[in-house]
Amino acid sequence: YSNPEYDQMYLDQQKLMDPYERQEMVFDMQRIAYRDCPYICLVYPASLIAYRTDTLVDFPDMERYGGATPDTIWFYFAVKPYEEGANTPPYDVDAGGDVMGYVGEEQTFSGSAEDLESSQDELNWSWEFVEPDSSIHVLYGQTVNYTFENPGTVEVTLTVTDPMGLWDSDTLLVTVELPPPSEGWRFALRYGRG
Repeated sequence: YSNPEYDQMYLDQQKLMDPYERQEMVFDMQRIAYRDCPYICLVYPASLIAYRTDTLVDFPDMERYGGATPDTIWFYFAVKPYEEGANTPPYDVDAGGDVMGYVGEEQTFSGSAEDLESSQDELNWSWEFVEPDSSIHVLYGQTVNYTFENPGTVEVTLTVTDPMGLWDSDTLLVTVELPPPSEGWRFALRYGRG
C-alpha cells in the first residue's frame, strides 16, 4: 500500500510542535487509512506448510476457503488438538474435480476421505446427483456409476459419514452436453436411444 498524500502527512506530523495541530493531522491520516482499507488482504500467497492430522482435528477446507491456511490466524480458530477416545469427523473428503459428460453417458465417480477412528470400509459414502430438471438421484459406495439424463450442469455431492454420525462433504460440477451430431448414432446404439 502506498498513498503519497498519507506518506507526506506522516512526515509532516513528525515536525509539528503543537500537540493539537499534530493530533488533527493524525486524525486526517486515520480517515485516509479508513477510506483506503489497506489492511484488507485481497490475496493470500500460496505456501507449503506441513501439519499433523494425527494430533490435530477440525481442519478448515483450505481449497474452498483459501484464507484459512496454516499461515493465517483463521486456521487456528478452527483446528483443535486431538483427544484420545474423542470421535472426529472424516476429513480431506474429495469427490474429484469438475468434469464434462454427455447425455446417456455413464461415468464413474470415486471418492476419497480420511478418518482417524474408522477404516475406509466403516465409512458411509453417499453420492447425490442433482440434475438440471431438479431431480435428485442418490447412490451409495466409495465408487459409483451414474448415467446423465439431461443436458446442463449436474451438481454432485459426496458425503462421507463415520459410524458415530459425524460427516463432511465435497461437491463437484458436471457439465452435461448432448452428444455431438457425428457421434449421435454411436450413442444411440451404445445406450439404446434412437
